[in-house]
Amino acid sequence: MNFPFAQSSGVKQFARFVVVGCVNVFVSFVVFMLFYRLFPLATFLFDAAGSIGARLANDLARLGVHSLDAGVANTIGALAGMVNSFMLNKRWTFQAAGFTKLQVRRFIILNILVIGGSTINIFVFIDLLRAPYLAIWVITTGLAMVANFLGNKYWTFAESSGFEAATRRASADGSA
Repeated sequence: MNFPFAQSSGVKQFARFVVVGCVNVFVSFVVFMLFYRLFPLATFLFDAAGSIGARLANDLARLGVHSLDAGVANTIGALAGMVNSFMLNKRWTFQAAGFTKLQVRRFIILNILVIGGSTINIFVFIDLLRAPYLAIWVITTGLAMVANFLGNKYWTFAESSGFEAATRRASADGSA
């Protein structure tokens, strides 16, 4: 059976984004778990700093911050997913060519905003309020994925595809 909407480029693009998103969630989750459960980097750094690290950890604890491990792990996981996301979405999902420097800048800005928001959410709910880390991570990651799709589709990769379409039209008209 052939579904006409399945042939739509927008549907294919969204389906590809979902696949890339699932791969990114997996990459981010594995890296988050690695740095949260096996290699808690903030704890390692505080321990390595000796008495200075102990003093900083005690000062943070007095402020109600029991750990920075989840926030640090989320940042590292998000960065790993970000690199994977740019490569797969640029070439496969949005099939965007040209303006690579502009795309990279926009992609980084978008992801800094999303990572910043998700890290604040992770920090507040897990590190400060001690909410269940897995549930908070899943909710936060879902919200970040939606923000990333919309930002990438309508901002990061939009100009290059629009520019290419305009160039093709101009070439076909003989005006370029």
